[in-house]
Amino acid sequence: MDEKDLNSILPIPNLDEMSNQVEKELDANDFKIKNFRAGKIFKALEMIFLKSVNELYKLLLQVVSMVFLPDAKGVWLDLKAREFGKERKQAIKTEGSITVGRNTSDGMSKQIPKGTIFKTDVYQNDKILRFISTKTVVMQADDLKAYIPVKAEFPGSIYNVSSGMIKYSVQHIPGIDYITNEINWLIKEGTDEESDDSLRKRCENTWAELAAFPIGDTYRSYVNNVNGVLTVFVDDQHPRGQGTIDIIVTGVAGLPTEALLQSVREKIEEIKGPYDDVLVYGPEAIYQDIDVTVYIDDIYGDETQIKLEAENIIKSLFTINDENSGNKLYRAKISHKLMSIENVINVIVNNPLEDVSLEIKNLIILRDVTVNVVKESS
Repeated sequence: MDEKDLNSILPIPNLDEMSNQVEKELDANDFKIKNFRAGKIFKALEMIFLKSVNELYKLLLQVVSMVFLPDAKGVWLDLKAREFGKERKQAIKTEGSITVGRNTSDGMSKQIPKGTIFKTDVYQNDKILRFISTKTVVMQADDLKAYIPVKAEFPGSIYNVSSGMIKYSVQHIPGIDYITNEINWLIKEGTDEESDDSLRKRCENTWAELAAFPIGDTYRSYVNNVNGVLTVFVDDQHPRGQGTIDIIVTGVAGLPTEALLQSVREKIEEIKGPYDDVLVYGPEAIYQDIDVTVYIDDIYGDETQIKLEAENIIKSLFTINDENSGNKLYRAKISHKLMSIENVINVIVNNPLEDVSLEIKNLIILRDVTVNVVKESS
């Protein structure tokens, strides 16, 4: 709410005005102390009291602003959202399937016990992400690989890592040559706690849910209520013929899992019109390789550290969020991010050769990352 509007609702008097009013009332009531000059004891006590009252006015002003949806934040927004029948989406843990394998069979079965901890390299913000197996899996004597169901150590979308990021086991697993997470390793996306902006927007869109028959905004509003959904594109212009509606869902991990799509379909069934032919699916994956050459200071640059940091930065560029819809990739942004690494003096983007801009129904997925580090003399 505009500050001018707030002040008109609850005007805050300044300290001088409050002091003059109090002293006039004291005089009118024949108060025995007459010396109200600055520096005197009574004046100091008076100002302490009035300062407290003034701060109380300011607190009340904040309380008033929190009553209205556009300005409510935190718990206040949670309370306001309940008036619209909405609850803040809570953070959930990532669930997936990790692949453990061996190059040749030794004729013996291998047991990977429940509680085995797998981890990534150092990831965003210098974090190592850990995943815990949720059941005991036995690799049969003739098998070369096994799939281990895992759950993230903590809730959050940061655990929706791209393929090939999970490479290690905290505990030694005898006879296992490699550990990885394949392209479609996710079973259930991890999510962060919903932001104030997202919850506020869902509340504002509640009115679309009141339509007698669902319109595009109705479907969009309902689908956004599903935890794990990041963006929704509703094509209600009869894409497959009269009466057809396509709903393209992007999850917090990018490509939605089948579990998320099924949750969306169930939500749609609650409101679907009697003659609506609704198809729910995720965006089409367009795989993209990234190849860069990073020039570093030949004295201070650490090749290994800079290469790892560059790889992590590139992977972070493919994180889907409110600012990145996942269908555009700019070479300048790659260069800008990599140039922020300490002791990097130049960056050449070898692939892609030009900016990538796709339709909203497509999603750019990172495939292979190649970082060439070259030391350049000063």
